[in-house]
Amino acid sequence: MLRSLILAITALAIVATGETAKPPAHAQIQQASMPDYIVNMNRQNTIVGRWQLTTRDGTTTADYRPDGTFSGHVTPTGYSHQLPFFGYYSYTSLGGDRFQLTTRLPMPRGKTALTHTDTFRLEANGTLRSESTGAVAYRLR
Repeated sequence: MLRSLILAITALAIVATGETAKPPAHAQIQQASMPDYIVNMNRQNTIVGRWQLTTRDGTTTADYRPDGTFSGHVTPTGYSHQLPFFGYYSYTSLGGDRFQLTTRLPMPRGKTALTHTDTFRLEANGTLRSESTGAVAYRLR
């Protein structure tokens, strides 16, 4: 279970369940026209900010910073404690409203870093949808 949670973290907690998450009650989905977002797709700033995703495995909140680092925590379903994480990411525009996000979580000495790449689509309402699972992440700020 821990390995699947770590892999989930590396792509905005999008796990291979194919489930579509519901927005957290406190999320404020930012409305904007698609042309405004398409203009921003050429910049890494699309991902910068706080994102949250909830699946059957738990809830993950992650802060992506302009310097290519991210951190946050995951709360597994059925547990009350949060597991913190941090790592590095790279952003590659694929044109239009699509981009590829590669994340890397450093591991203790002697262990291999966990790396994950996924392709996302920025939806008209400002959410991110994984093209591999269909899961949706919501911007919190």
